[in-house]
Parts: sequence; structure tokens; C-alpha cells
Amino acid sequence: MPAPSNRARIAAAIDILSGALGPWIAKTLAPRLPAGASWTQLLAAKDARPDKQYRADDLQCQLRILTERMGDLGFPFSGVLSRGEQNLAGELRDVRNAWAHNVPFNADDTYRALDTAERLLRAIGAPESAGRVRRLRADAQRSTYEAATRRDTRAAADNLGGAGNVAANLRGIGCRVWLAGMVGDDAFGQKVRGHVQSFRIEPRLWPRRTPTLVKTRLICGGQQLARFDFEDVEPLPPEGVENALAFLSKAIDGGVRTVILSDYGLGYCTAELCHGVISMAAERGAHVLVDPRGVDWSKYRGAALATPNLGELSATWGRHVRNDPKTVAEVGEKVRRKNGLKWLLVTRSSRGMTLLGPEAVRHIRAHPVEVFDVSGAGDTVIAMLAALNAAGFDAERASSMANEAAQFVITRSGTYAFTARDYLEAYRSRTPYLFSPVAETDAAVRQVRAWQSAGQRVIFTNGCFDVLHAGHLDSLRRARLLGDRLVVGLNSDRSVRALKGPSRPVNPQDLRAELLAALRPVDMVVVFDEDTPRELLSRLRPDVLAKGGDYRAEELPGREFVDEVVILPLLEGHSTTRILNHGREGGGQA
Repeated sequence: MPAPSNRARIAAAIDILSGALGPWIAKTLAPRLPAGASWTQLLAAKDARPDKQYRADDLQCQLRILTERMGDLGFPFSGVLSRGEQNLAGELRDVRNAWAHNVPFNADDTYRALDTAERLLRAIGAPESAGRVRRLRADAQRSTYEAATRRDTRAAADNLGGAGNVAANLRGIGCRVWLAGMVGDDAFGQKVRGHVQSFRIEPRLWPRRTPTLVKTRLICGGQQLARFDFEDVEPLPPEGVENALAFLSKAIDGGVRTVILSDYGLGYCTAELCHGVISMAAERGAHVLVDPRGVDWSKYRGAALATPNLGELSATWGRHVRNDPKTVAEVGEKVRRKNGLKWLLVTRSSRGMTLLGPEAVRHIRAHPVEVFDVSGAGDTVIAMLAALNAAGFDAERASSMANEAAQFVITRSGTYAFTARDYLEAYRSRTPYLFSPVAETDAAVRQVRAWQSAGQRVIFTNGCFDVLHAGHLDSLRRARLLGDRLVVGLNSDRSVRALKGPSRPVNPQDLRAELLAALRPVDMVVVFDEDTPRELLSRLRPDVLAKGGDYRAEELPGREFVDEVVILPLLEGHSTTRILNHGREGGGQA
């Protein structure tokens, strides 16, 4: 009997939840309602939609009553459930809406949804129902482990590696790819040729005298345990350079605008070949990107960009380079200038990347992810850079996107070829390590429309959020409970200075945006440069404008672009001004 799907598990949890919540809500609210009245009448009165039906066994209605303000009753469960328990109900509203609109649930989505449902059931005193959901969660975990093991077994010795994996990544994101290299005249060589053909890559593969290079990974339960590489160095014969350059000339004539030198230090990328490729590319208007190897990088002189990891940078520098931004930037810049490279992108494992170029240094942070296998992450980086370079992206934007793609790949087993589908799936699920919830205005407008089209209620709030504190978090949590999605408008640095004076902000807008985006109640952050969010609201047009403080609804800029305005109470004793004054008086601790 096949295992149930993630969607089926979510459906079962919804049934269990609604079966337990309905009686509990009725019992809890009974003392506060007129005799014979149903709590669903509160929702009907709030919505004022006589055509709509409200059922006590409908999970959507149940979660709304747990999280929304109900007229004179306020938030009816604020004294029954803790703030954190109400947030569980808010999360489950997202789950239920996603399920109702046939949004796919991956393993992580399913685990989190079931865990949240179990915790809410325990909060309302329904241990038997919570136990049923816990068994669903355990079954989902077991199925995920078994699927990962089966996938790893099927994938064993069956993926392109090296430059072939770079080409596979490029095909996956929709590029036309030409591939030059060497393979052995053996079974593995035939397998490589077969994979290249299946990817519809245009190859020129010359035979090696030695066996095909083979990289083996021992995987168990989705995690890499060991790696074994079987590699023989075979120098490229003199005629090989001529053949490769003739192939390159044909590729450029066929429309190639970006060339990758994947140097694995195994004999193919000789100094003569590298010099010839870079020279021809420069003459014909193409850019060369290099995945470097070895001590002497002079053969890469004139390349547009090189992508060493920290070990490769240390090798050419001649000693170990510490993995800190300042050291990497200092050493990297010297290496870049010495070898005549326009840009240098140093990958720094869990600490992200450092991009060095003409009068530019940028440190690109990595997001925390569960690492399954780092094999091929560098291949994904240079493939993304090449594709984006060919599309006209600048080095900074391309590097940021390549970083995000690599972080997606290391959550997969083996030399995983990143695809356009991965982008789409990650966007739909708002995978936190691939797509930042900090959005430009145009992208934010599109996302808000998508949420609203799916029947979701979008809440907007705004502020400087210069020094985050408990009061901010309380307001954001309260705002999030008003609907399904929370968008935060963030004052730019210029805007904060105009409002607060020249000494503010304490923290720059990029840092403030990242911190806000990391908070659970926040679905998206949009930076605006005006003194008020009126212009931004005119574009976004959310359903609700929420604002904390002693404002009056009719005073709020942009109120005419929303259906409802809600003034949120402030958490007493918490303010940015108070924190800063306390610090100036010497009361703070470093």
C-alpha cells in the first residue's frame, strides 16, 4: 500500500483539528454569548455578508475566531491562549489556505504544519487528538527518510560531475550549452556521453588515454558520509589546444557570449589553452569566467571573474587565509590585481561569499540551512554567474543570486543540477534561503496581488524599526493576527534622518530589513524613501493598515487605499528612544 501524500496528511490533520477545536471554542465562549447564540454569529456580524454561511466545524472559521478581533469582545481568546499559542493558530491559517488552494507541500512544510497543529491541540487540552497528529508527523518523517535513501541509491554513480555538472546546471536554467573536454574510452565515458546527450548539450569530447574520472559519494539517509575520487592527471596534447579553440570559435559564432574555464587541475586547462581561450573571447566580445585551481593563476589573466573557494585562495596566496571578511577582502584584492582579474568571488562556506572588483567590496551573507551535500555547489555558483552574465546582470546582483542558488543545492544529495523549476517552486513556497522576503516595490505589488487572488487577507504596517525591541515584536504579532499575510513598510535611511534627525538611524536600512524579514510574523519587507508610506500604499493596496500607537485612523497617510484601519495598543515601557537614552547614560551592557 503506497504511503499517503503530504497533502493527504495535511487533510487528515485539518479534520482532527476541526473536530477538536469546534467543541472547545463553543464551550469556552458560551459564558460570553447570549443564550442559544452560536459563536459563528460573531464572524457573521463582523463580515456583514448575509450571503455567506459560517459553520462551527469549518477550520477556517475556527482559526479566525482564535486570531481576529470580534467587535466589543476584542480578541476573545487573548486571555485563554498565550500570545505564542495564538500565533500557532495564525500559522495554521496559512496552512489551511495553502491546502484549500492546492499549493504543494514539501517535506519541511508538512513537518512544520503537523508540528504546529499538534502544539495547538495540546494547548487546548486535546492530548488524544494531538497524539493522532503526532503519529501523522512521525509517519511523514519516516517516509521522507525512506524516499531520500531510495533517491540516493538510484542516483549513485549516475550524475554528471566536474564540468559536466556545470553544463547540466546551465541546461537546467534554460541556457544553450556547448561543452568541450575529455573522457575515457570506457563504460563511464559512455555513460557521460549518454548524459550529455540527454541534457541536449552540444559536446566536443575527446578521448583520454587514461580512464574517465569518477567521483563516488557514500550517502545514507540523505547525508554524505564519505567521498572517493578516482582521478589521473593527463596533460592536454598540443593538438588538443587547436581543437578546443576551433570548437570555441564555432560556439561564439553560434551565439555563445560567456565562456567558463572549469579547471580541476587534471591536465586539460593548460596555460596555453587558458591564454588562447581568454584572448579569443576578448577579441570576439565574450566574457570568460574561471573556476580556478593550483598555485599559479597567471594563466587566467584577463578573465572577467574567478570563483575560488577559501582553500583555493589560500593555495595561490601561499598560506592559510582566515575566514573573516577583512582578511578575505585584503588577500583577495591582492590576488585579483596580481593576476589581472576584473572580479574575484570568494566562496566562504557557511559564511557566504566575498565579491571583489573595481572599487567594490561586497560581503554576501549565507542563510542557515540543513546541509546534505556540498558536492557541486561551486558548479552551481559559476553556472548561475555565467547565465546571468550572458543575460546582462551586473556582477553584484549575479553573485547574490548565485549564492542563493548554491544554498538551495547543498540541501540536496549528490551533484544536483539546479533548474528553473527550483526557482519557481522556491518562490511559490517562499523558501527562506532562496528568496529573500525583502522585496522591491514592483515585486511586492505582484506578490500582494497573488496573495489576494488566493483569498488571503494582507495586512500592512510601517515604521523605522531602528533598534528592534519587544514593543516592535508585540505590534508585529498583533498585526499578523489580523489576516493571513503581513507586509512591513520600512523607512529608508534618508527617510529616517528626515524624521528623526541626523544621528539616526543607528542601523542601516539593509540590516534593519534583514532583521525584520527574519521575524516569524513578517511575510515581506518593502523599503520606501518617502517620509510617509502613502505612495507605497497606493501601489500595494493591502486589505488592512495596522499601526501601533496613539494615532487616530483618520490621521494615517494612505488610509484611503485600504479597506480597514486598525490601531494597535503599544507595549508599555518599550521604545527605541528609551533604549538609546539608557545607553547614552551608561546603563547598557555591551
